Amino acid sequence: MVKESLKSETGFVLCNTDNTANKGAIFEGVYVEIVDFSQDESGYLLVDVYALSNVNITNVVEDSTQLCYGDMIFEKRSLWRSNLDSKRCHHIELATMLEETFKNHPHINSLYKEQAFDTPVWVASRWLELLPLENGQKEKIKTVTDFEQVVDFLHTVLIESK
Repeated sequence: MVKESLKSETGFVLCNTDNTANKGAIFEGVYVEIVDFSQDESGYLLVDVYALSNVNITNVVEDSTQLCYGDMIFEKRSLWRSNLDSKRCHHIELATMLEETFKNHPHINSLYKEQAFDTPVWVASRWLELLPLENGQKEKIKTVTDFEQVVDFLHTVLIESK
């Protein structure tokens, strides 16, 4: 997938799949482009990607190497509507915790070359990437349209559950 993406100078879609489900049932994902790649000490390929857009996927087929191909429709909606003023104190707590996490885990810190702890959507997005959320929780977050709901969810998971 990485080789093909670099060769054709295009991105690819990251999406969740359920190995027991019909491969044609993949309906959405995130279109990403490769920013950088390297190899760790164990020989694993590390790929940094940048998410460009949510996409809907149709006509999915799988090749002999188990890569899936399909037709993409780029979504034009913004990720979340926001009026964060009412949740400003929650954002400050979440940002502070994320900064501490980055300081305590240099390998995570190194994944994010550009950091924006003062930007609420950036902070929330990083938490959603880092937290070991169950598929049901991920599905619920995907349906949320108001950013305040995302902040409330993260506040509950990270702060109230202590």
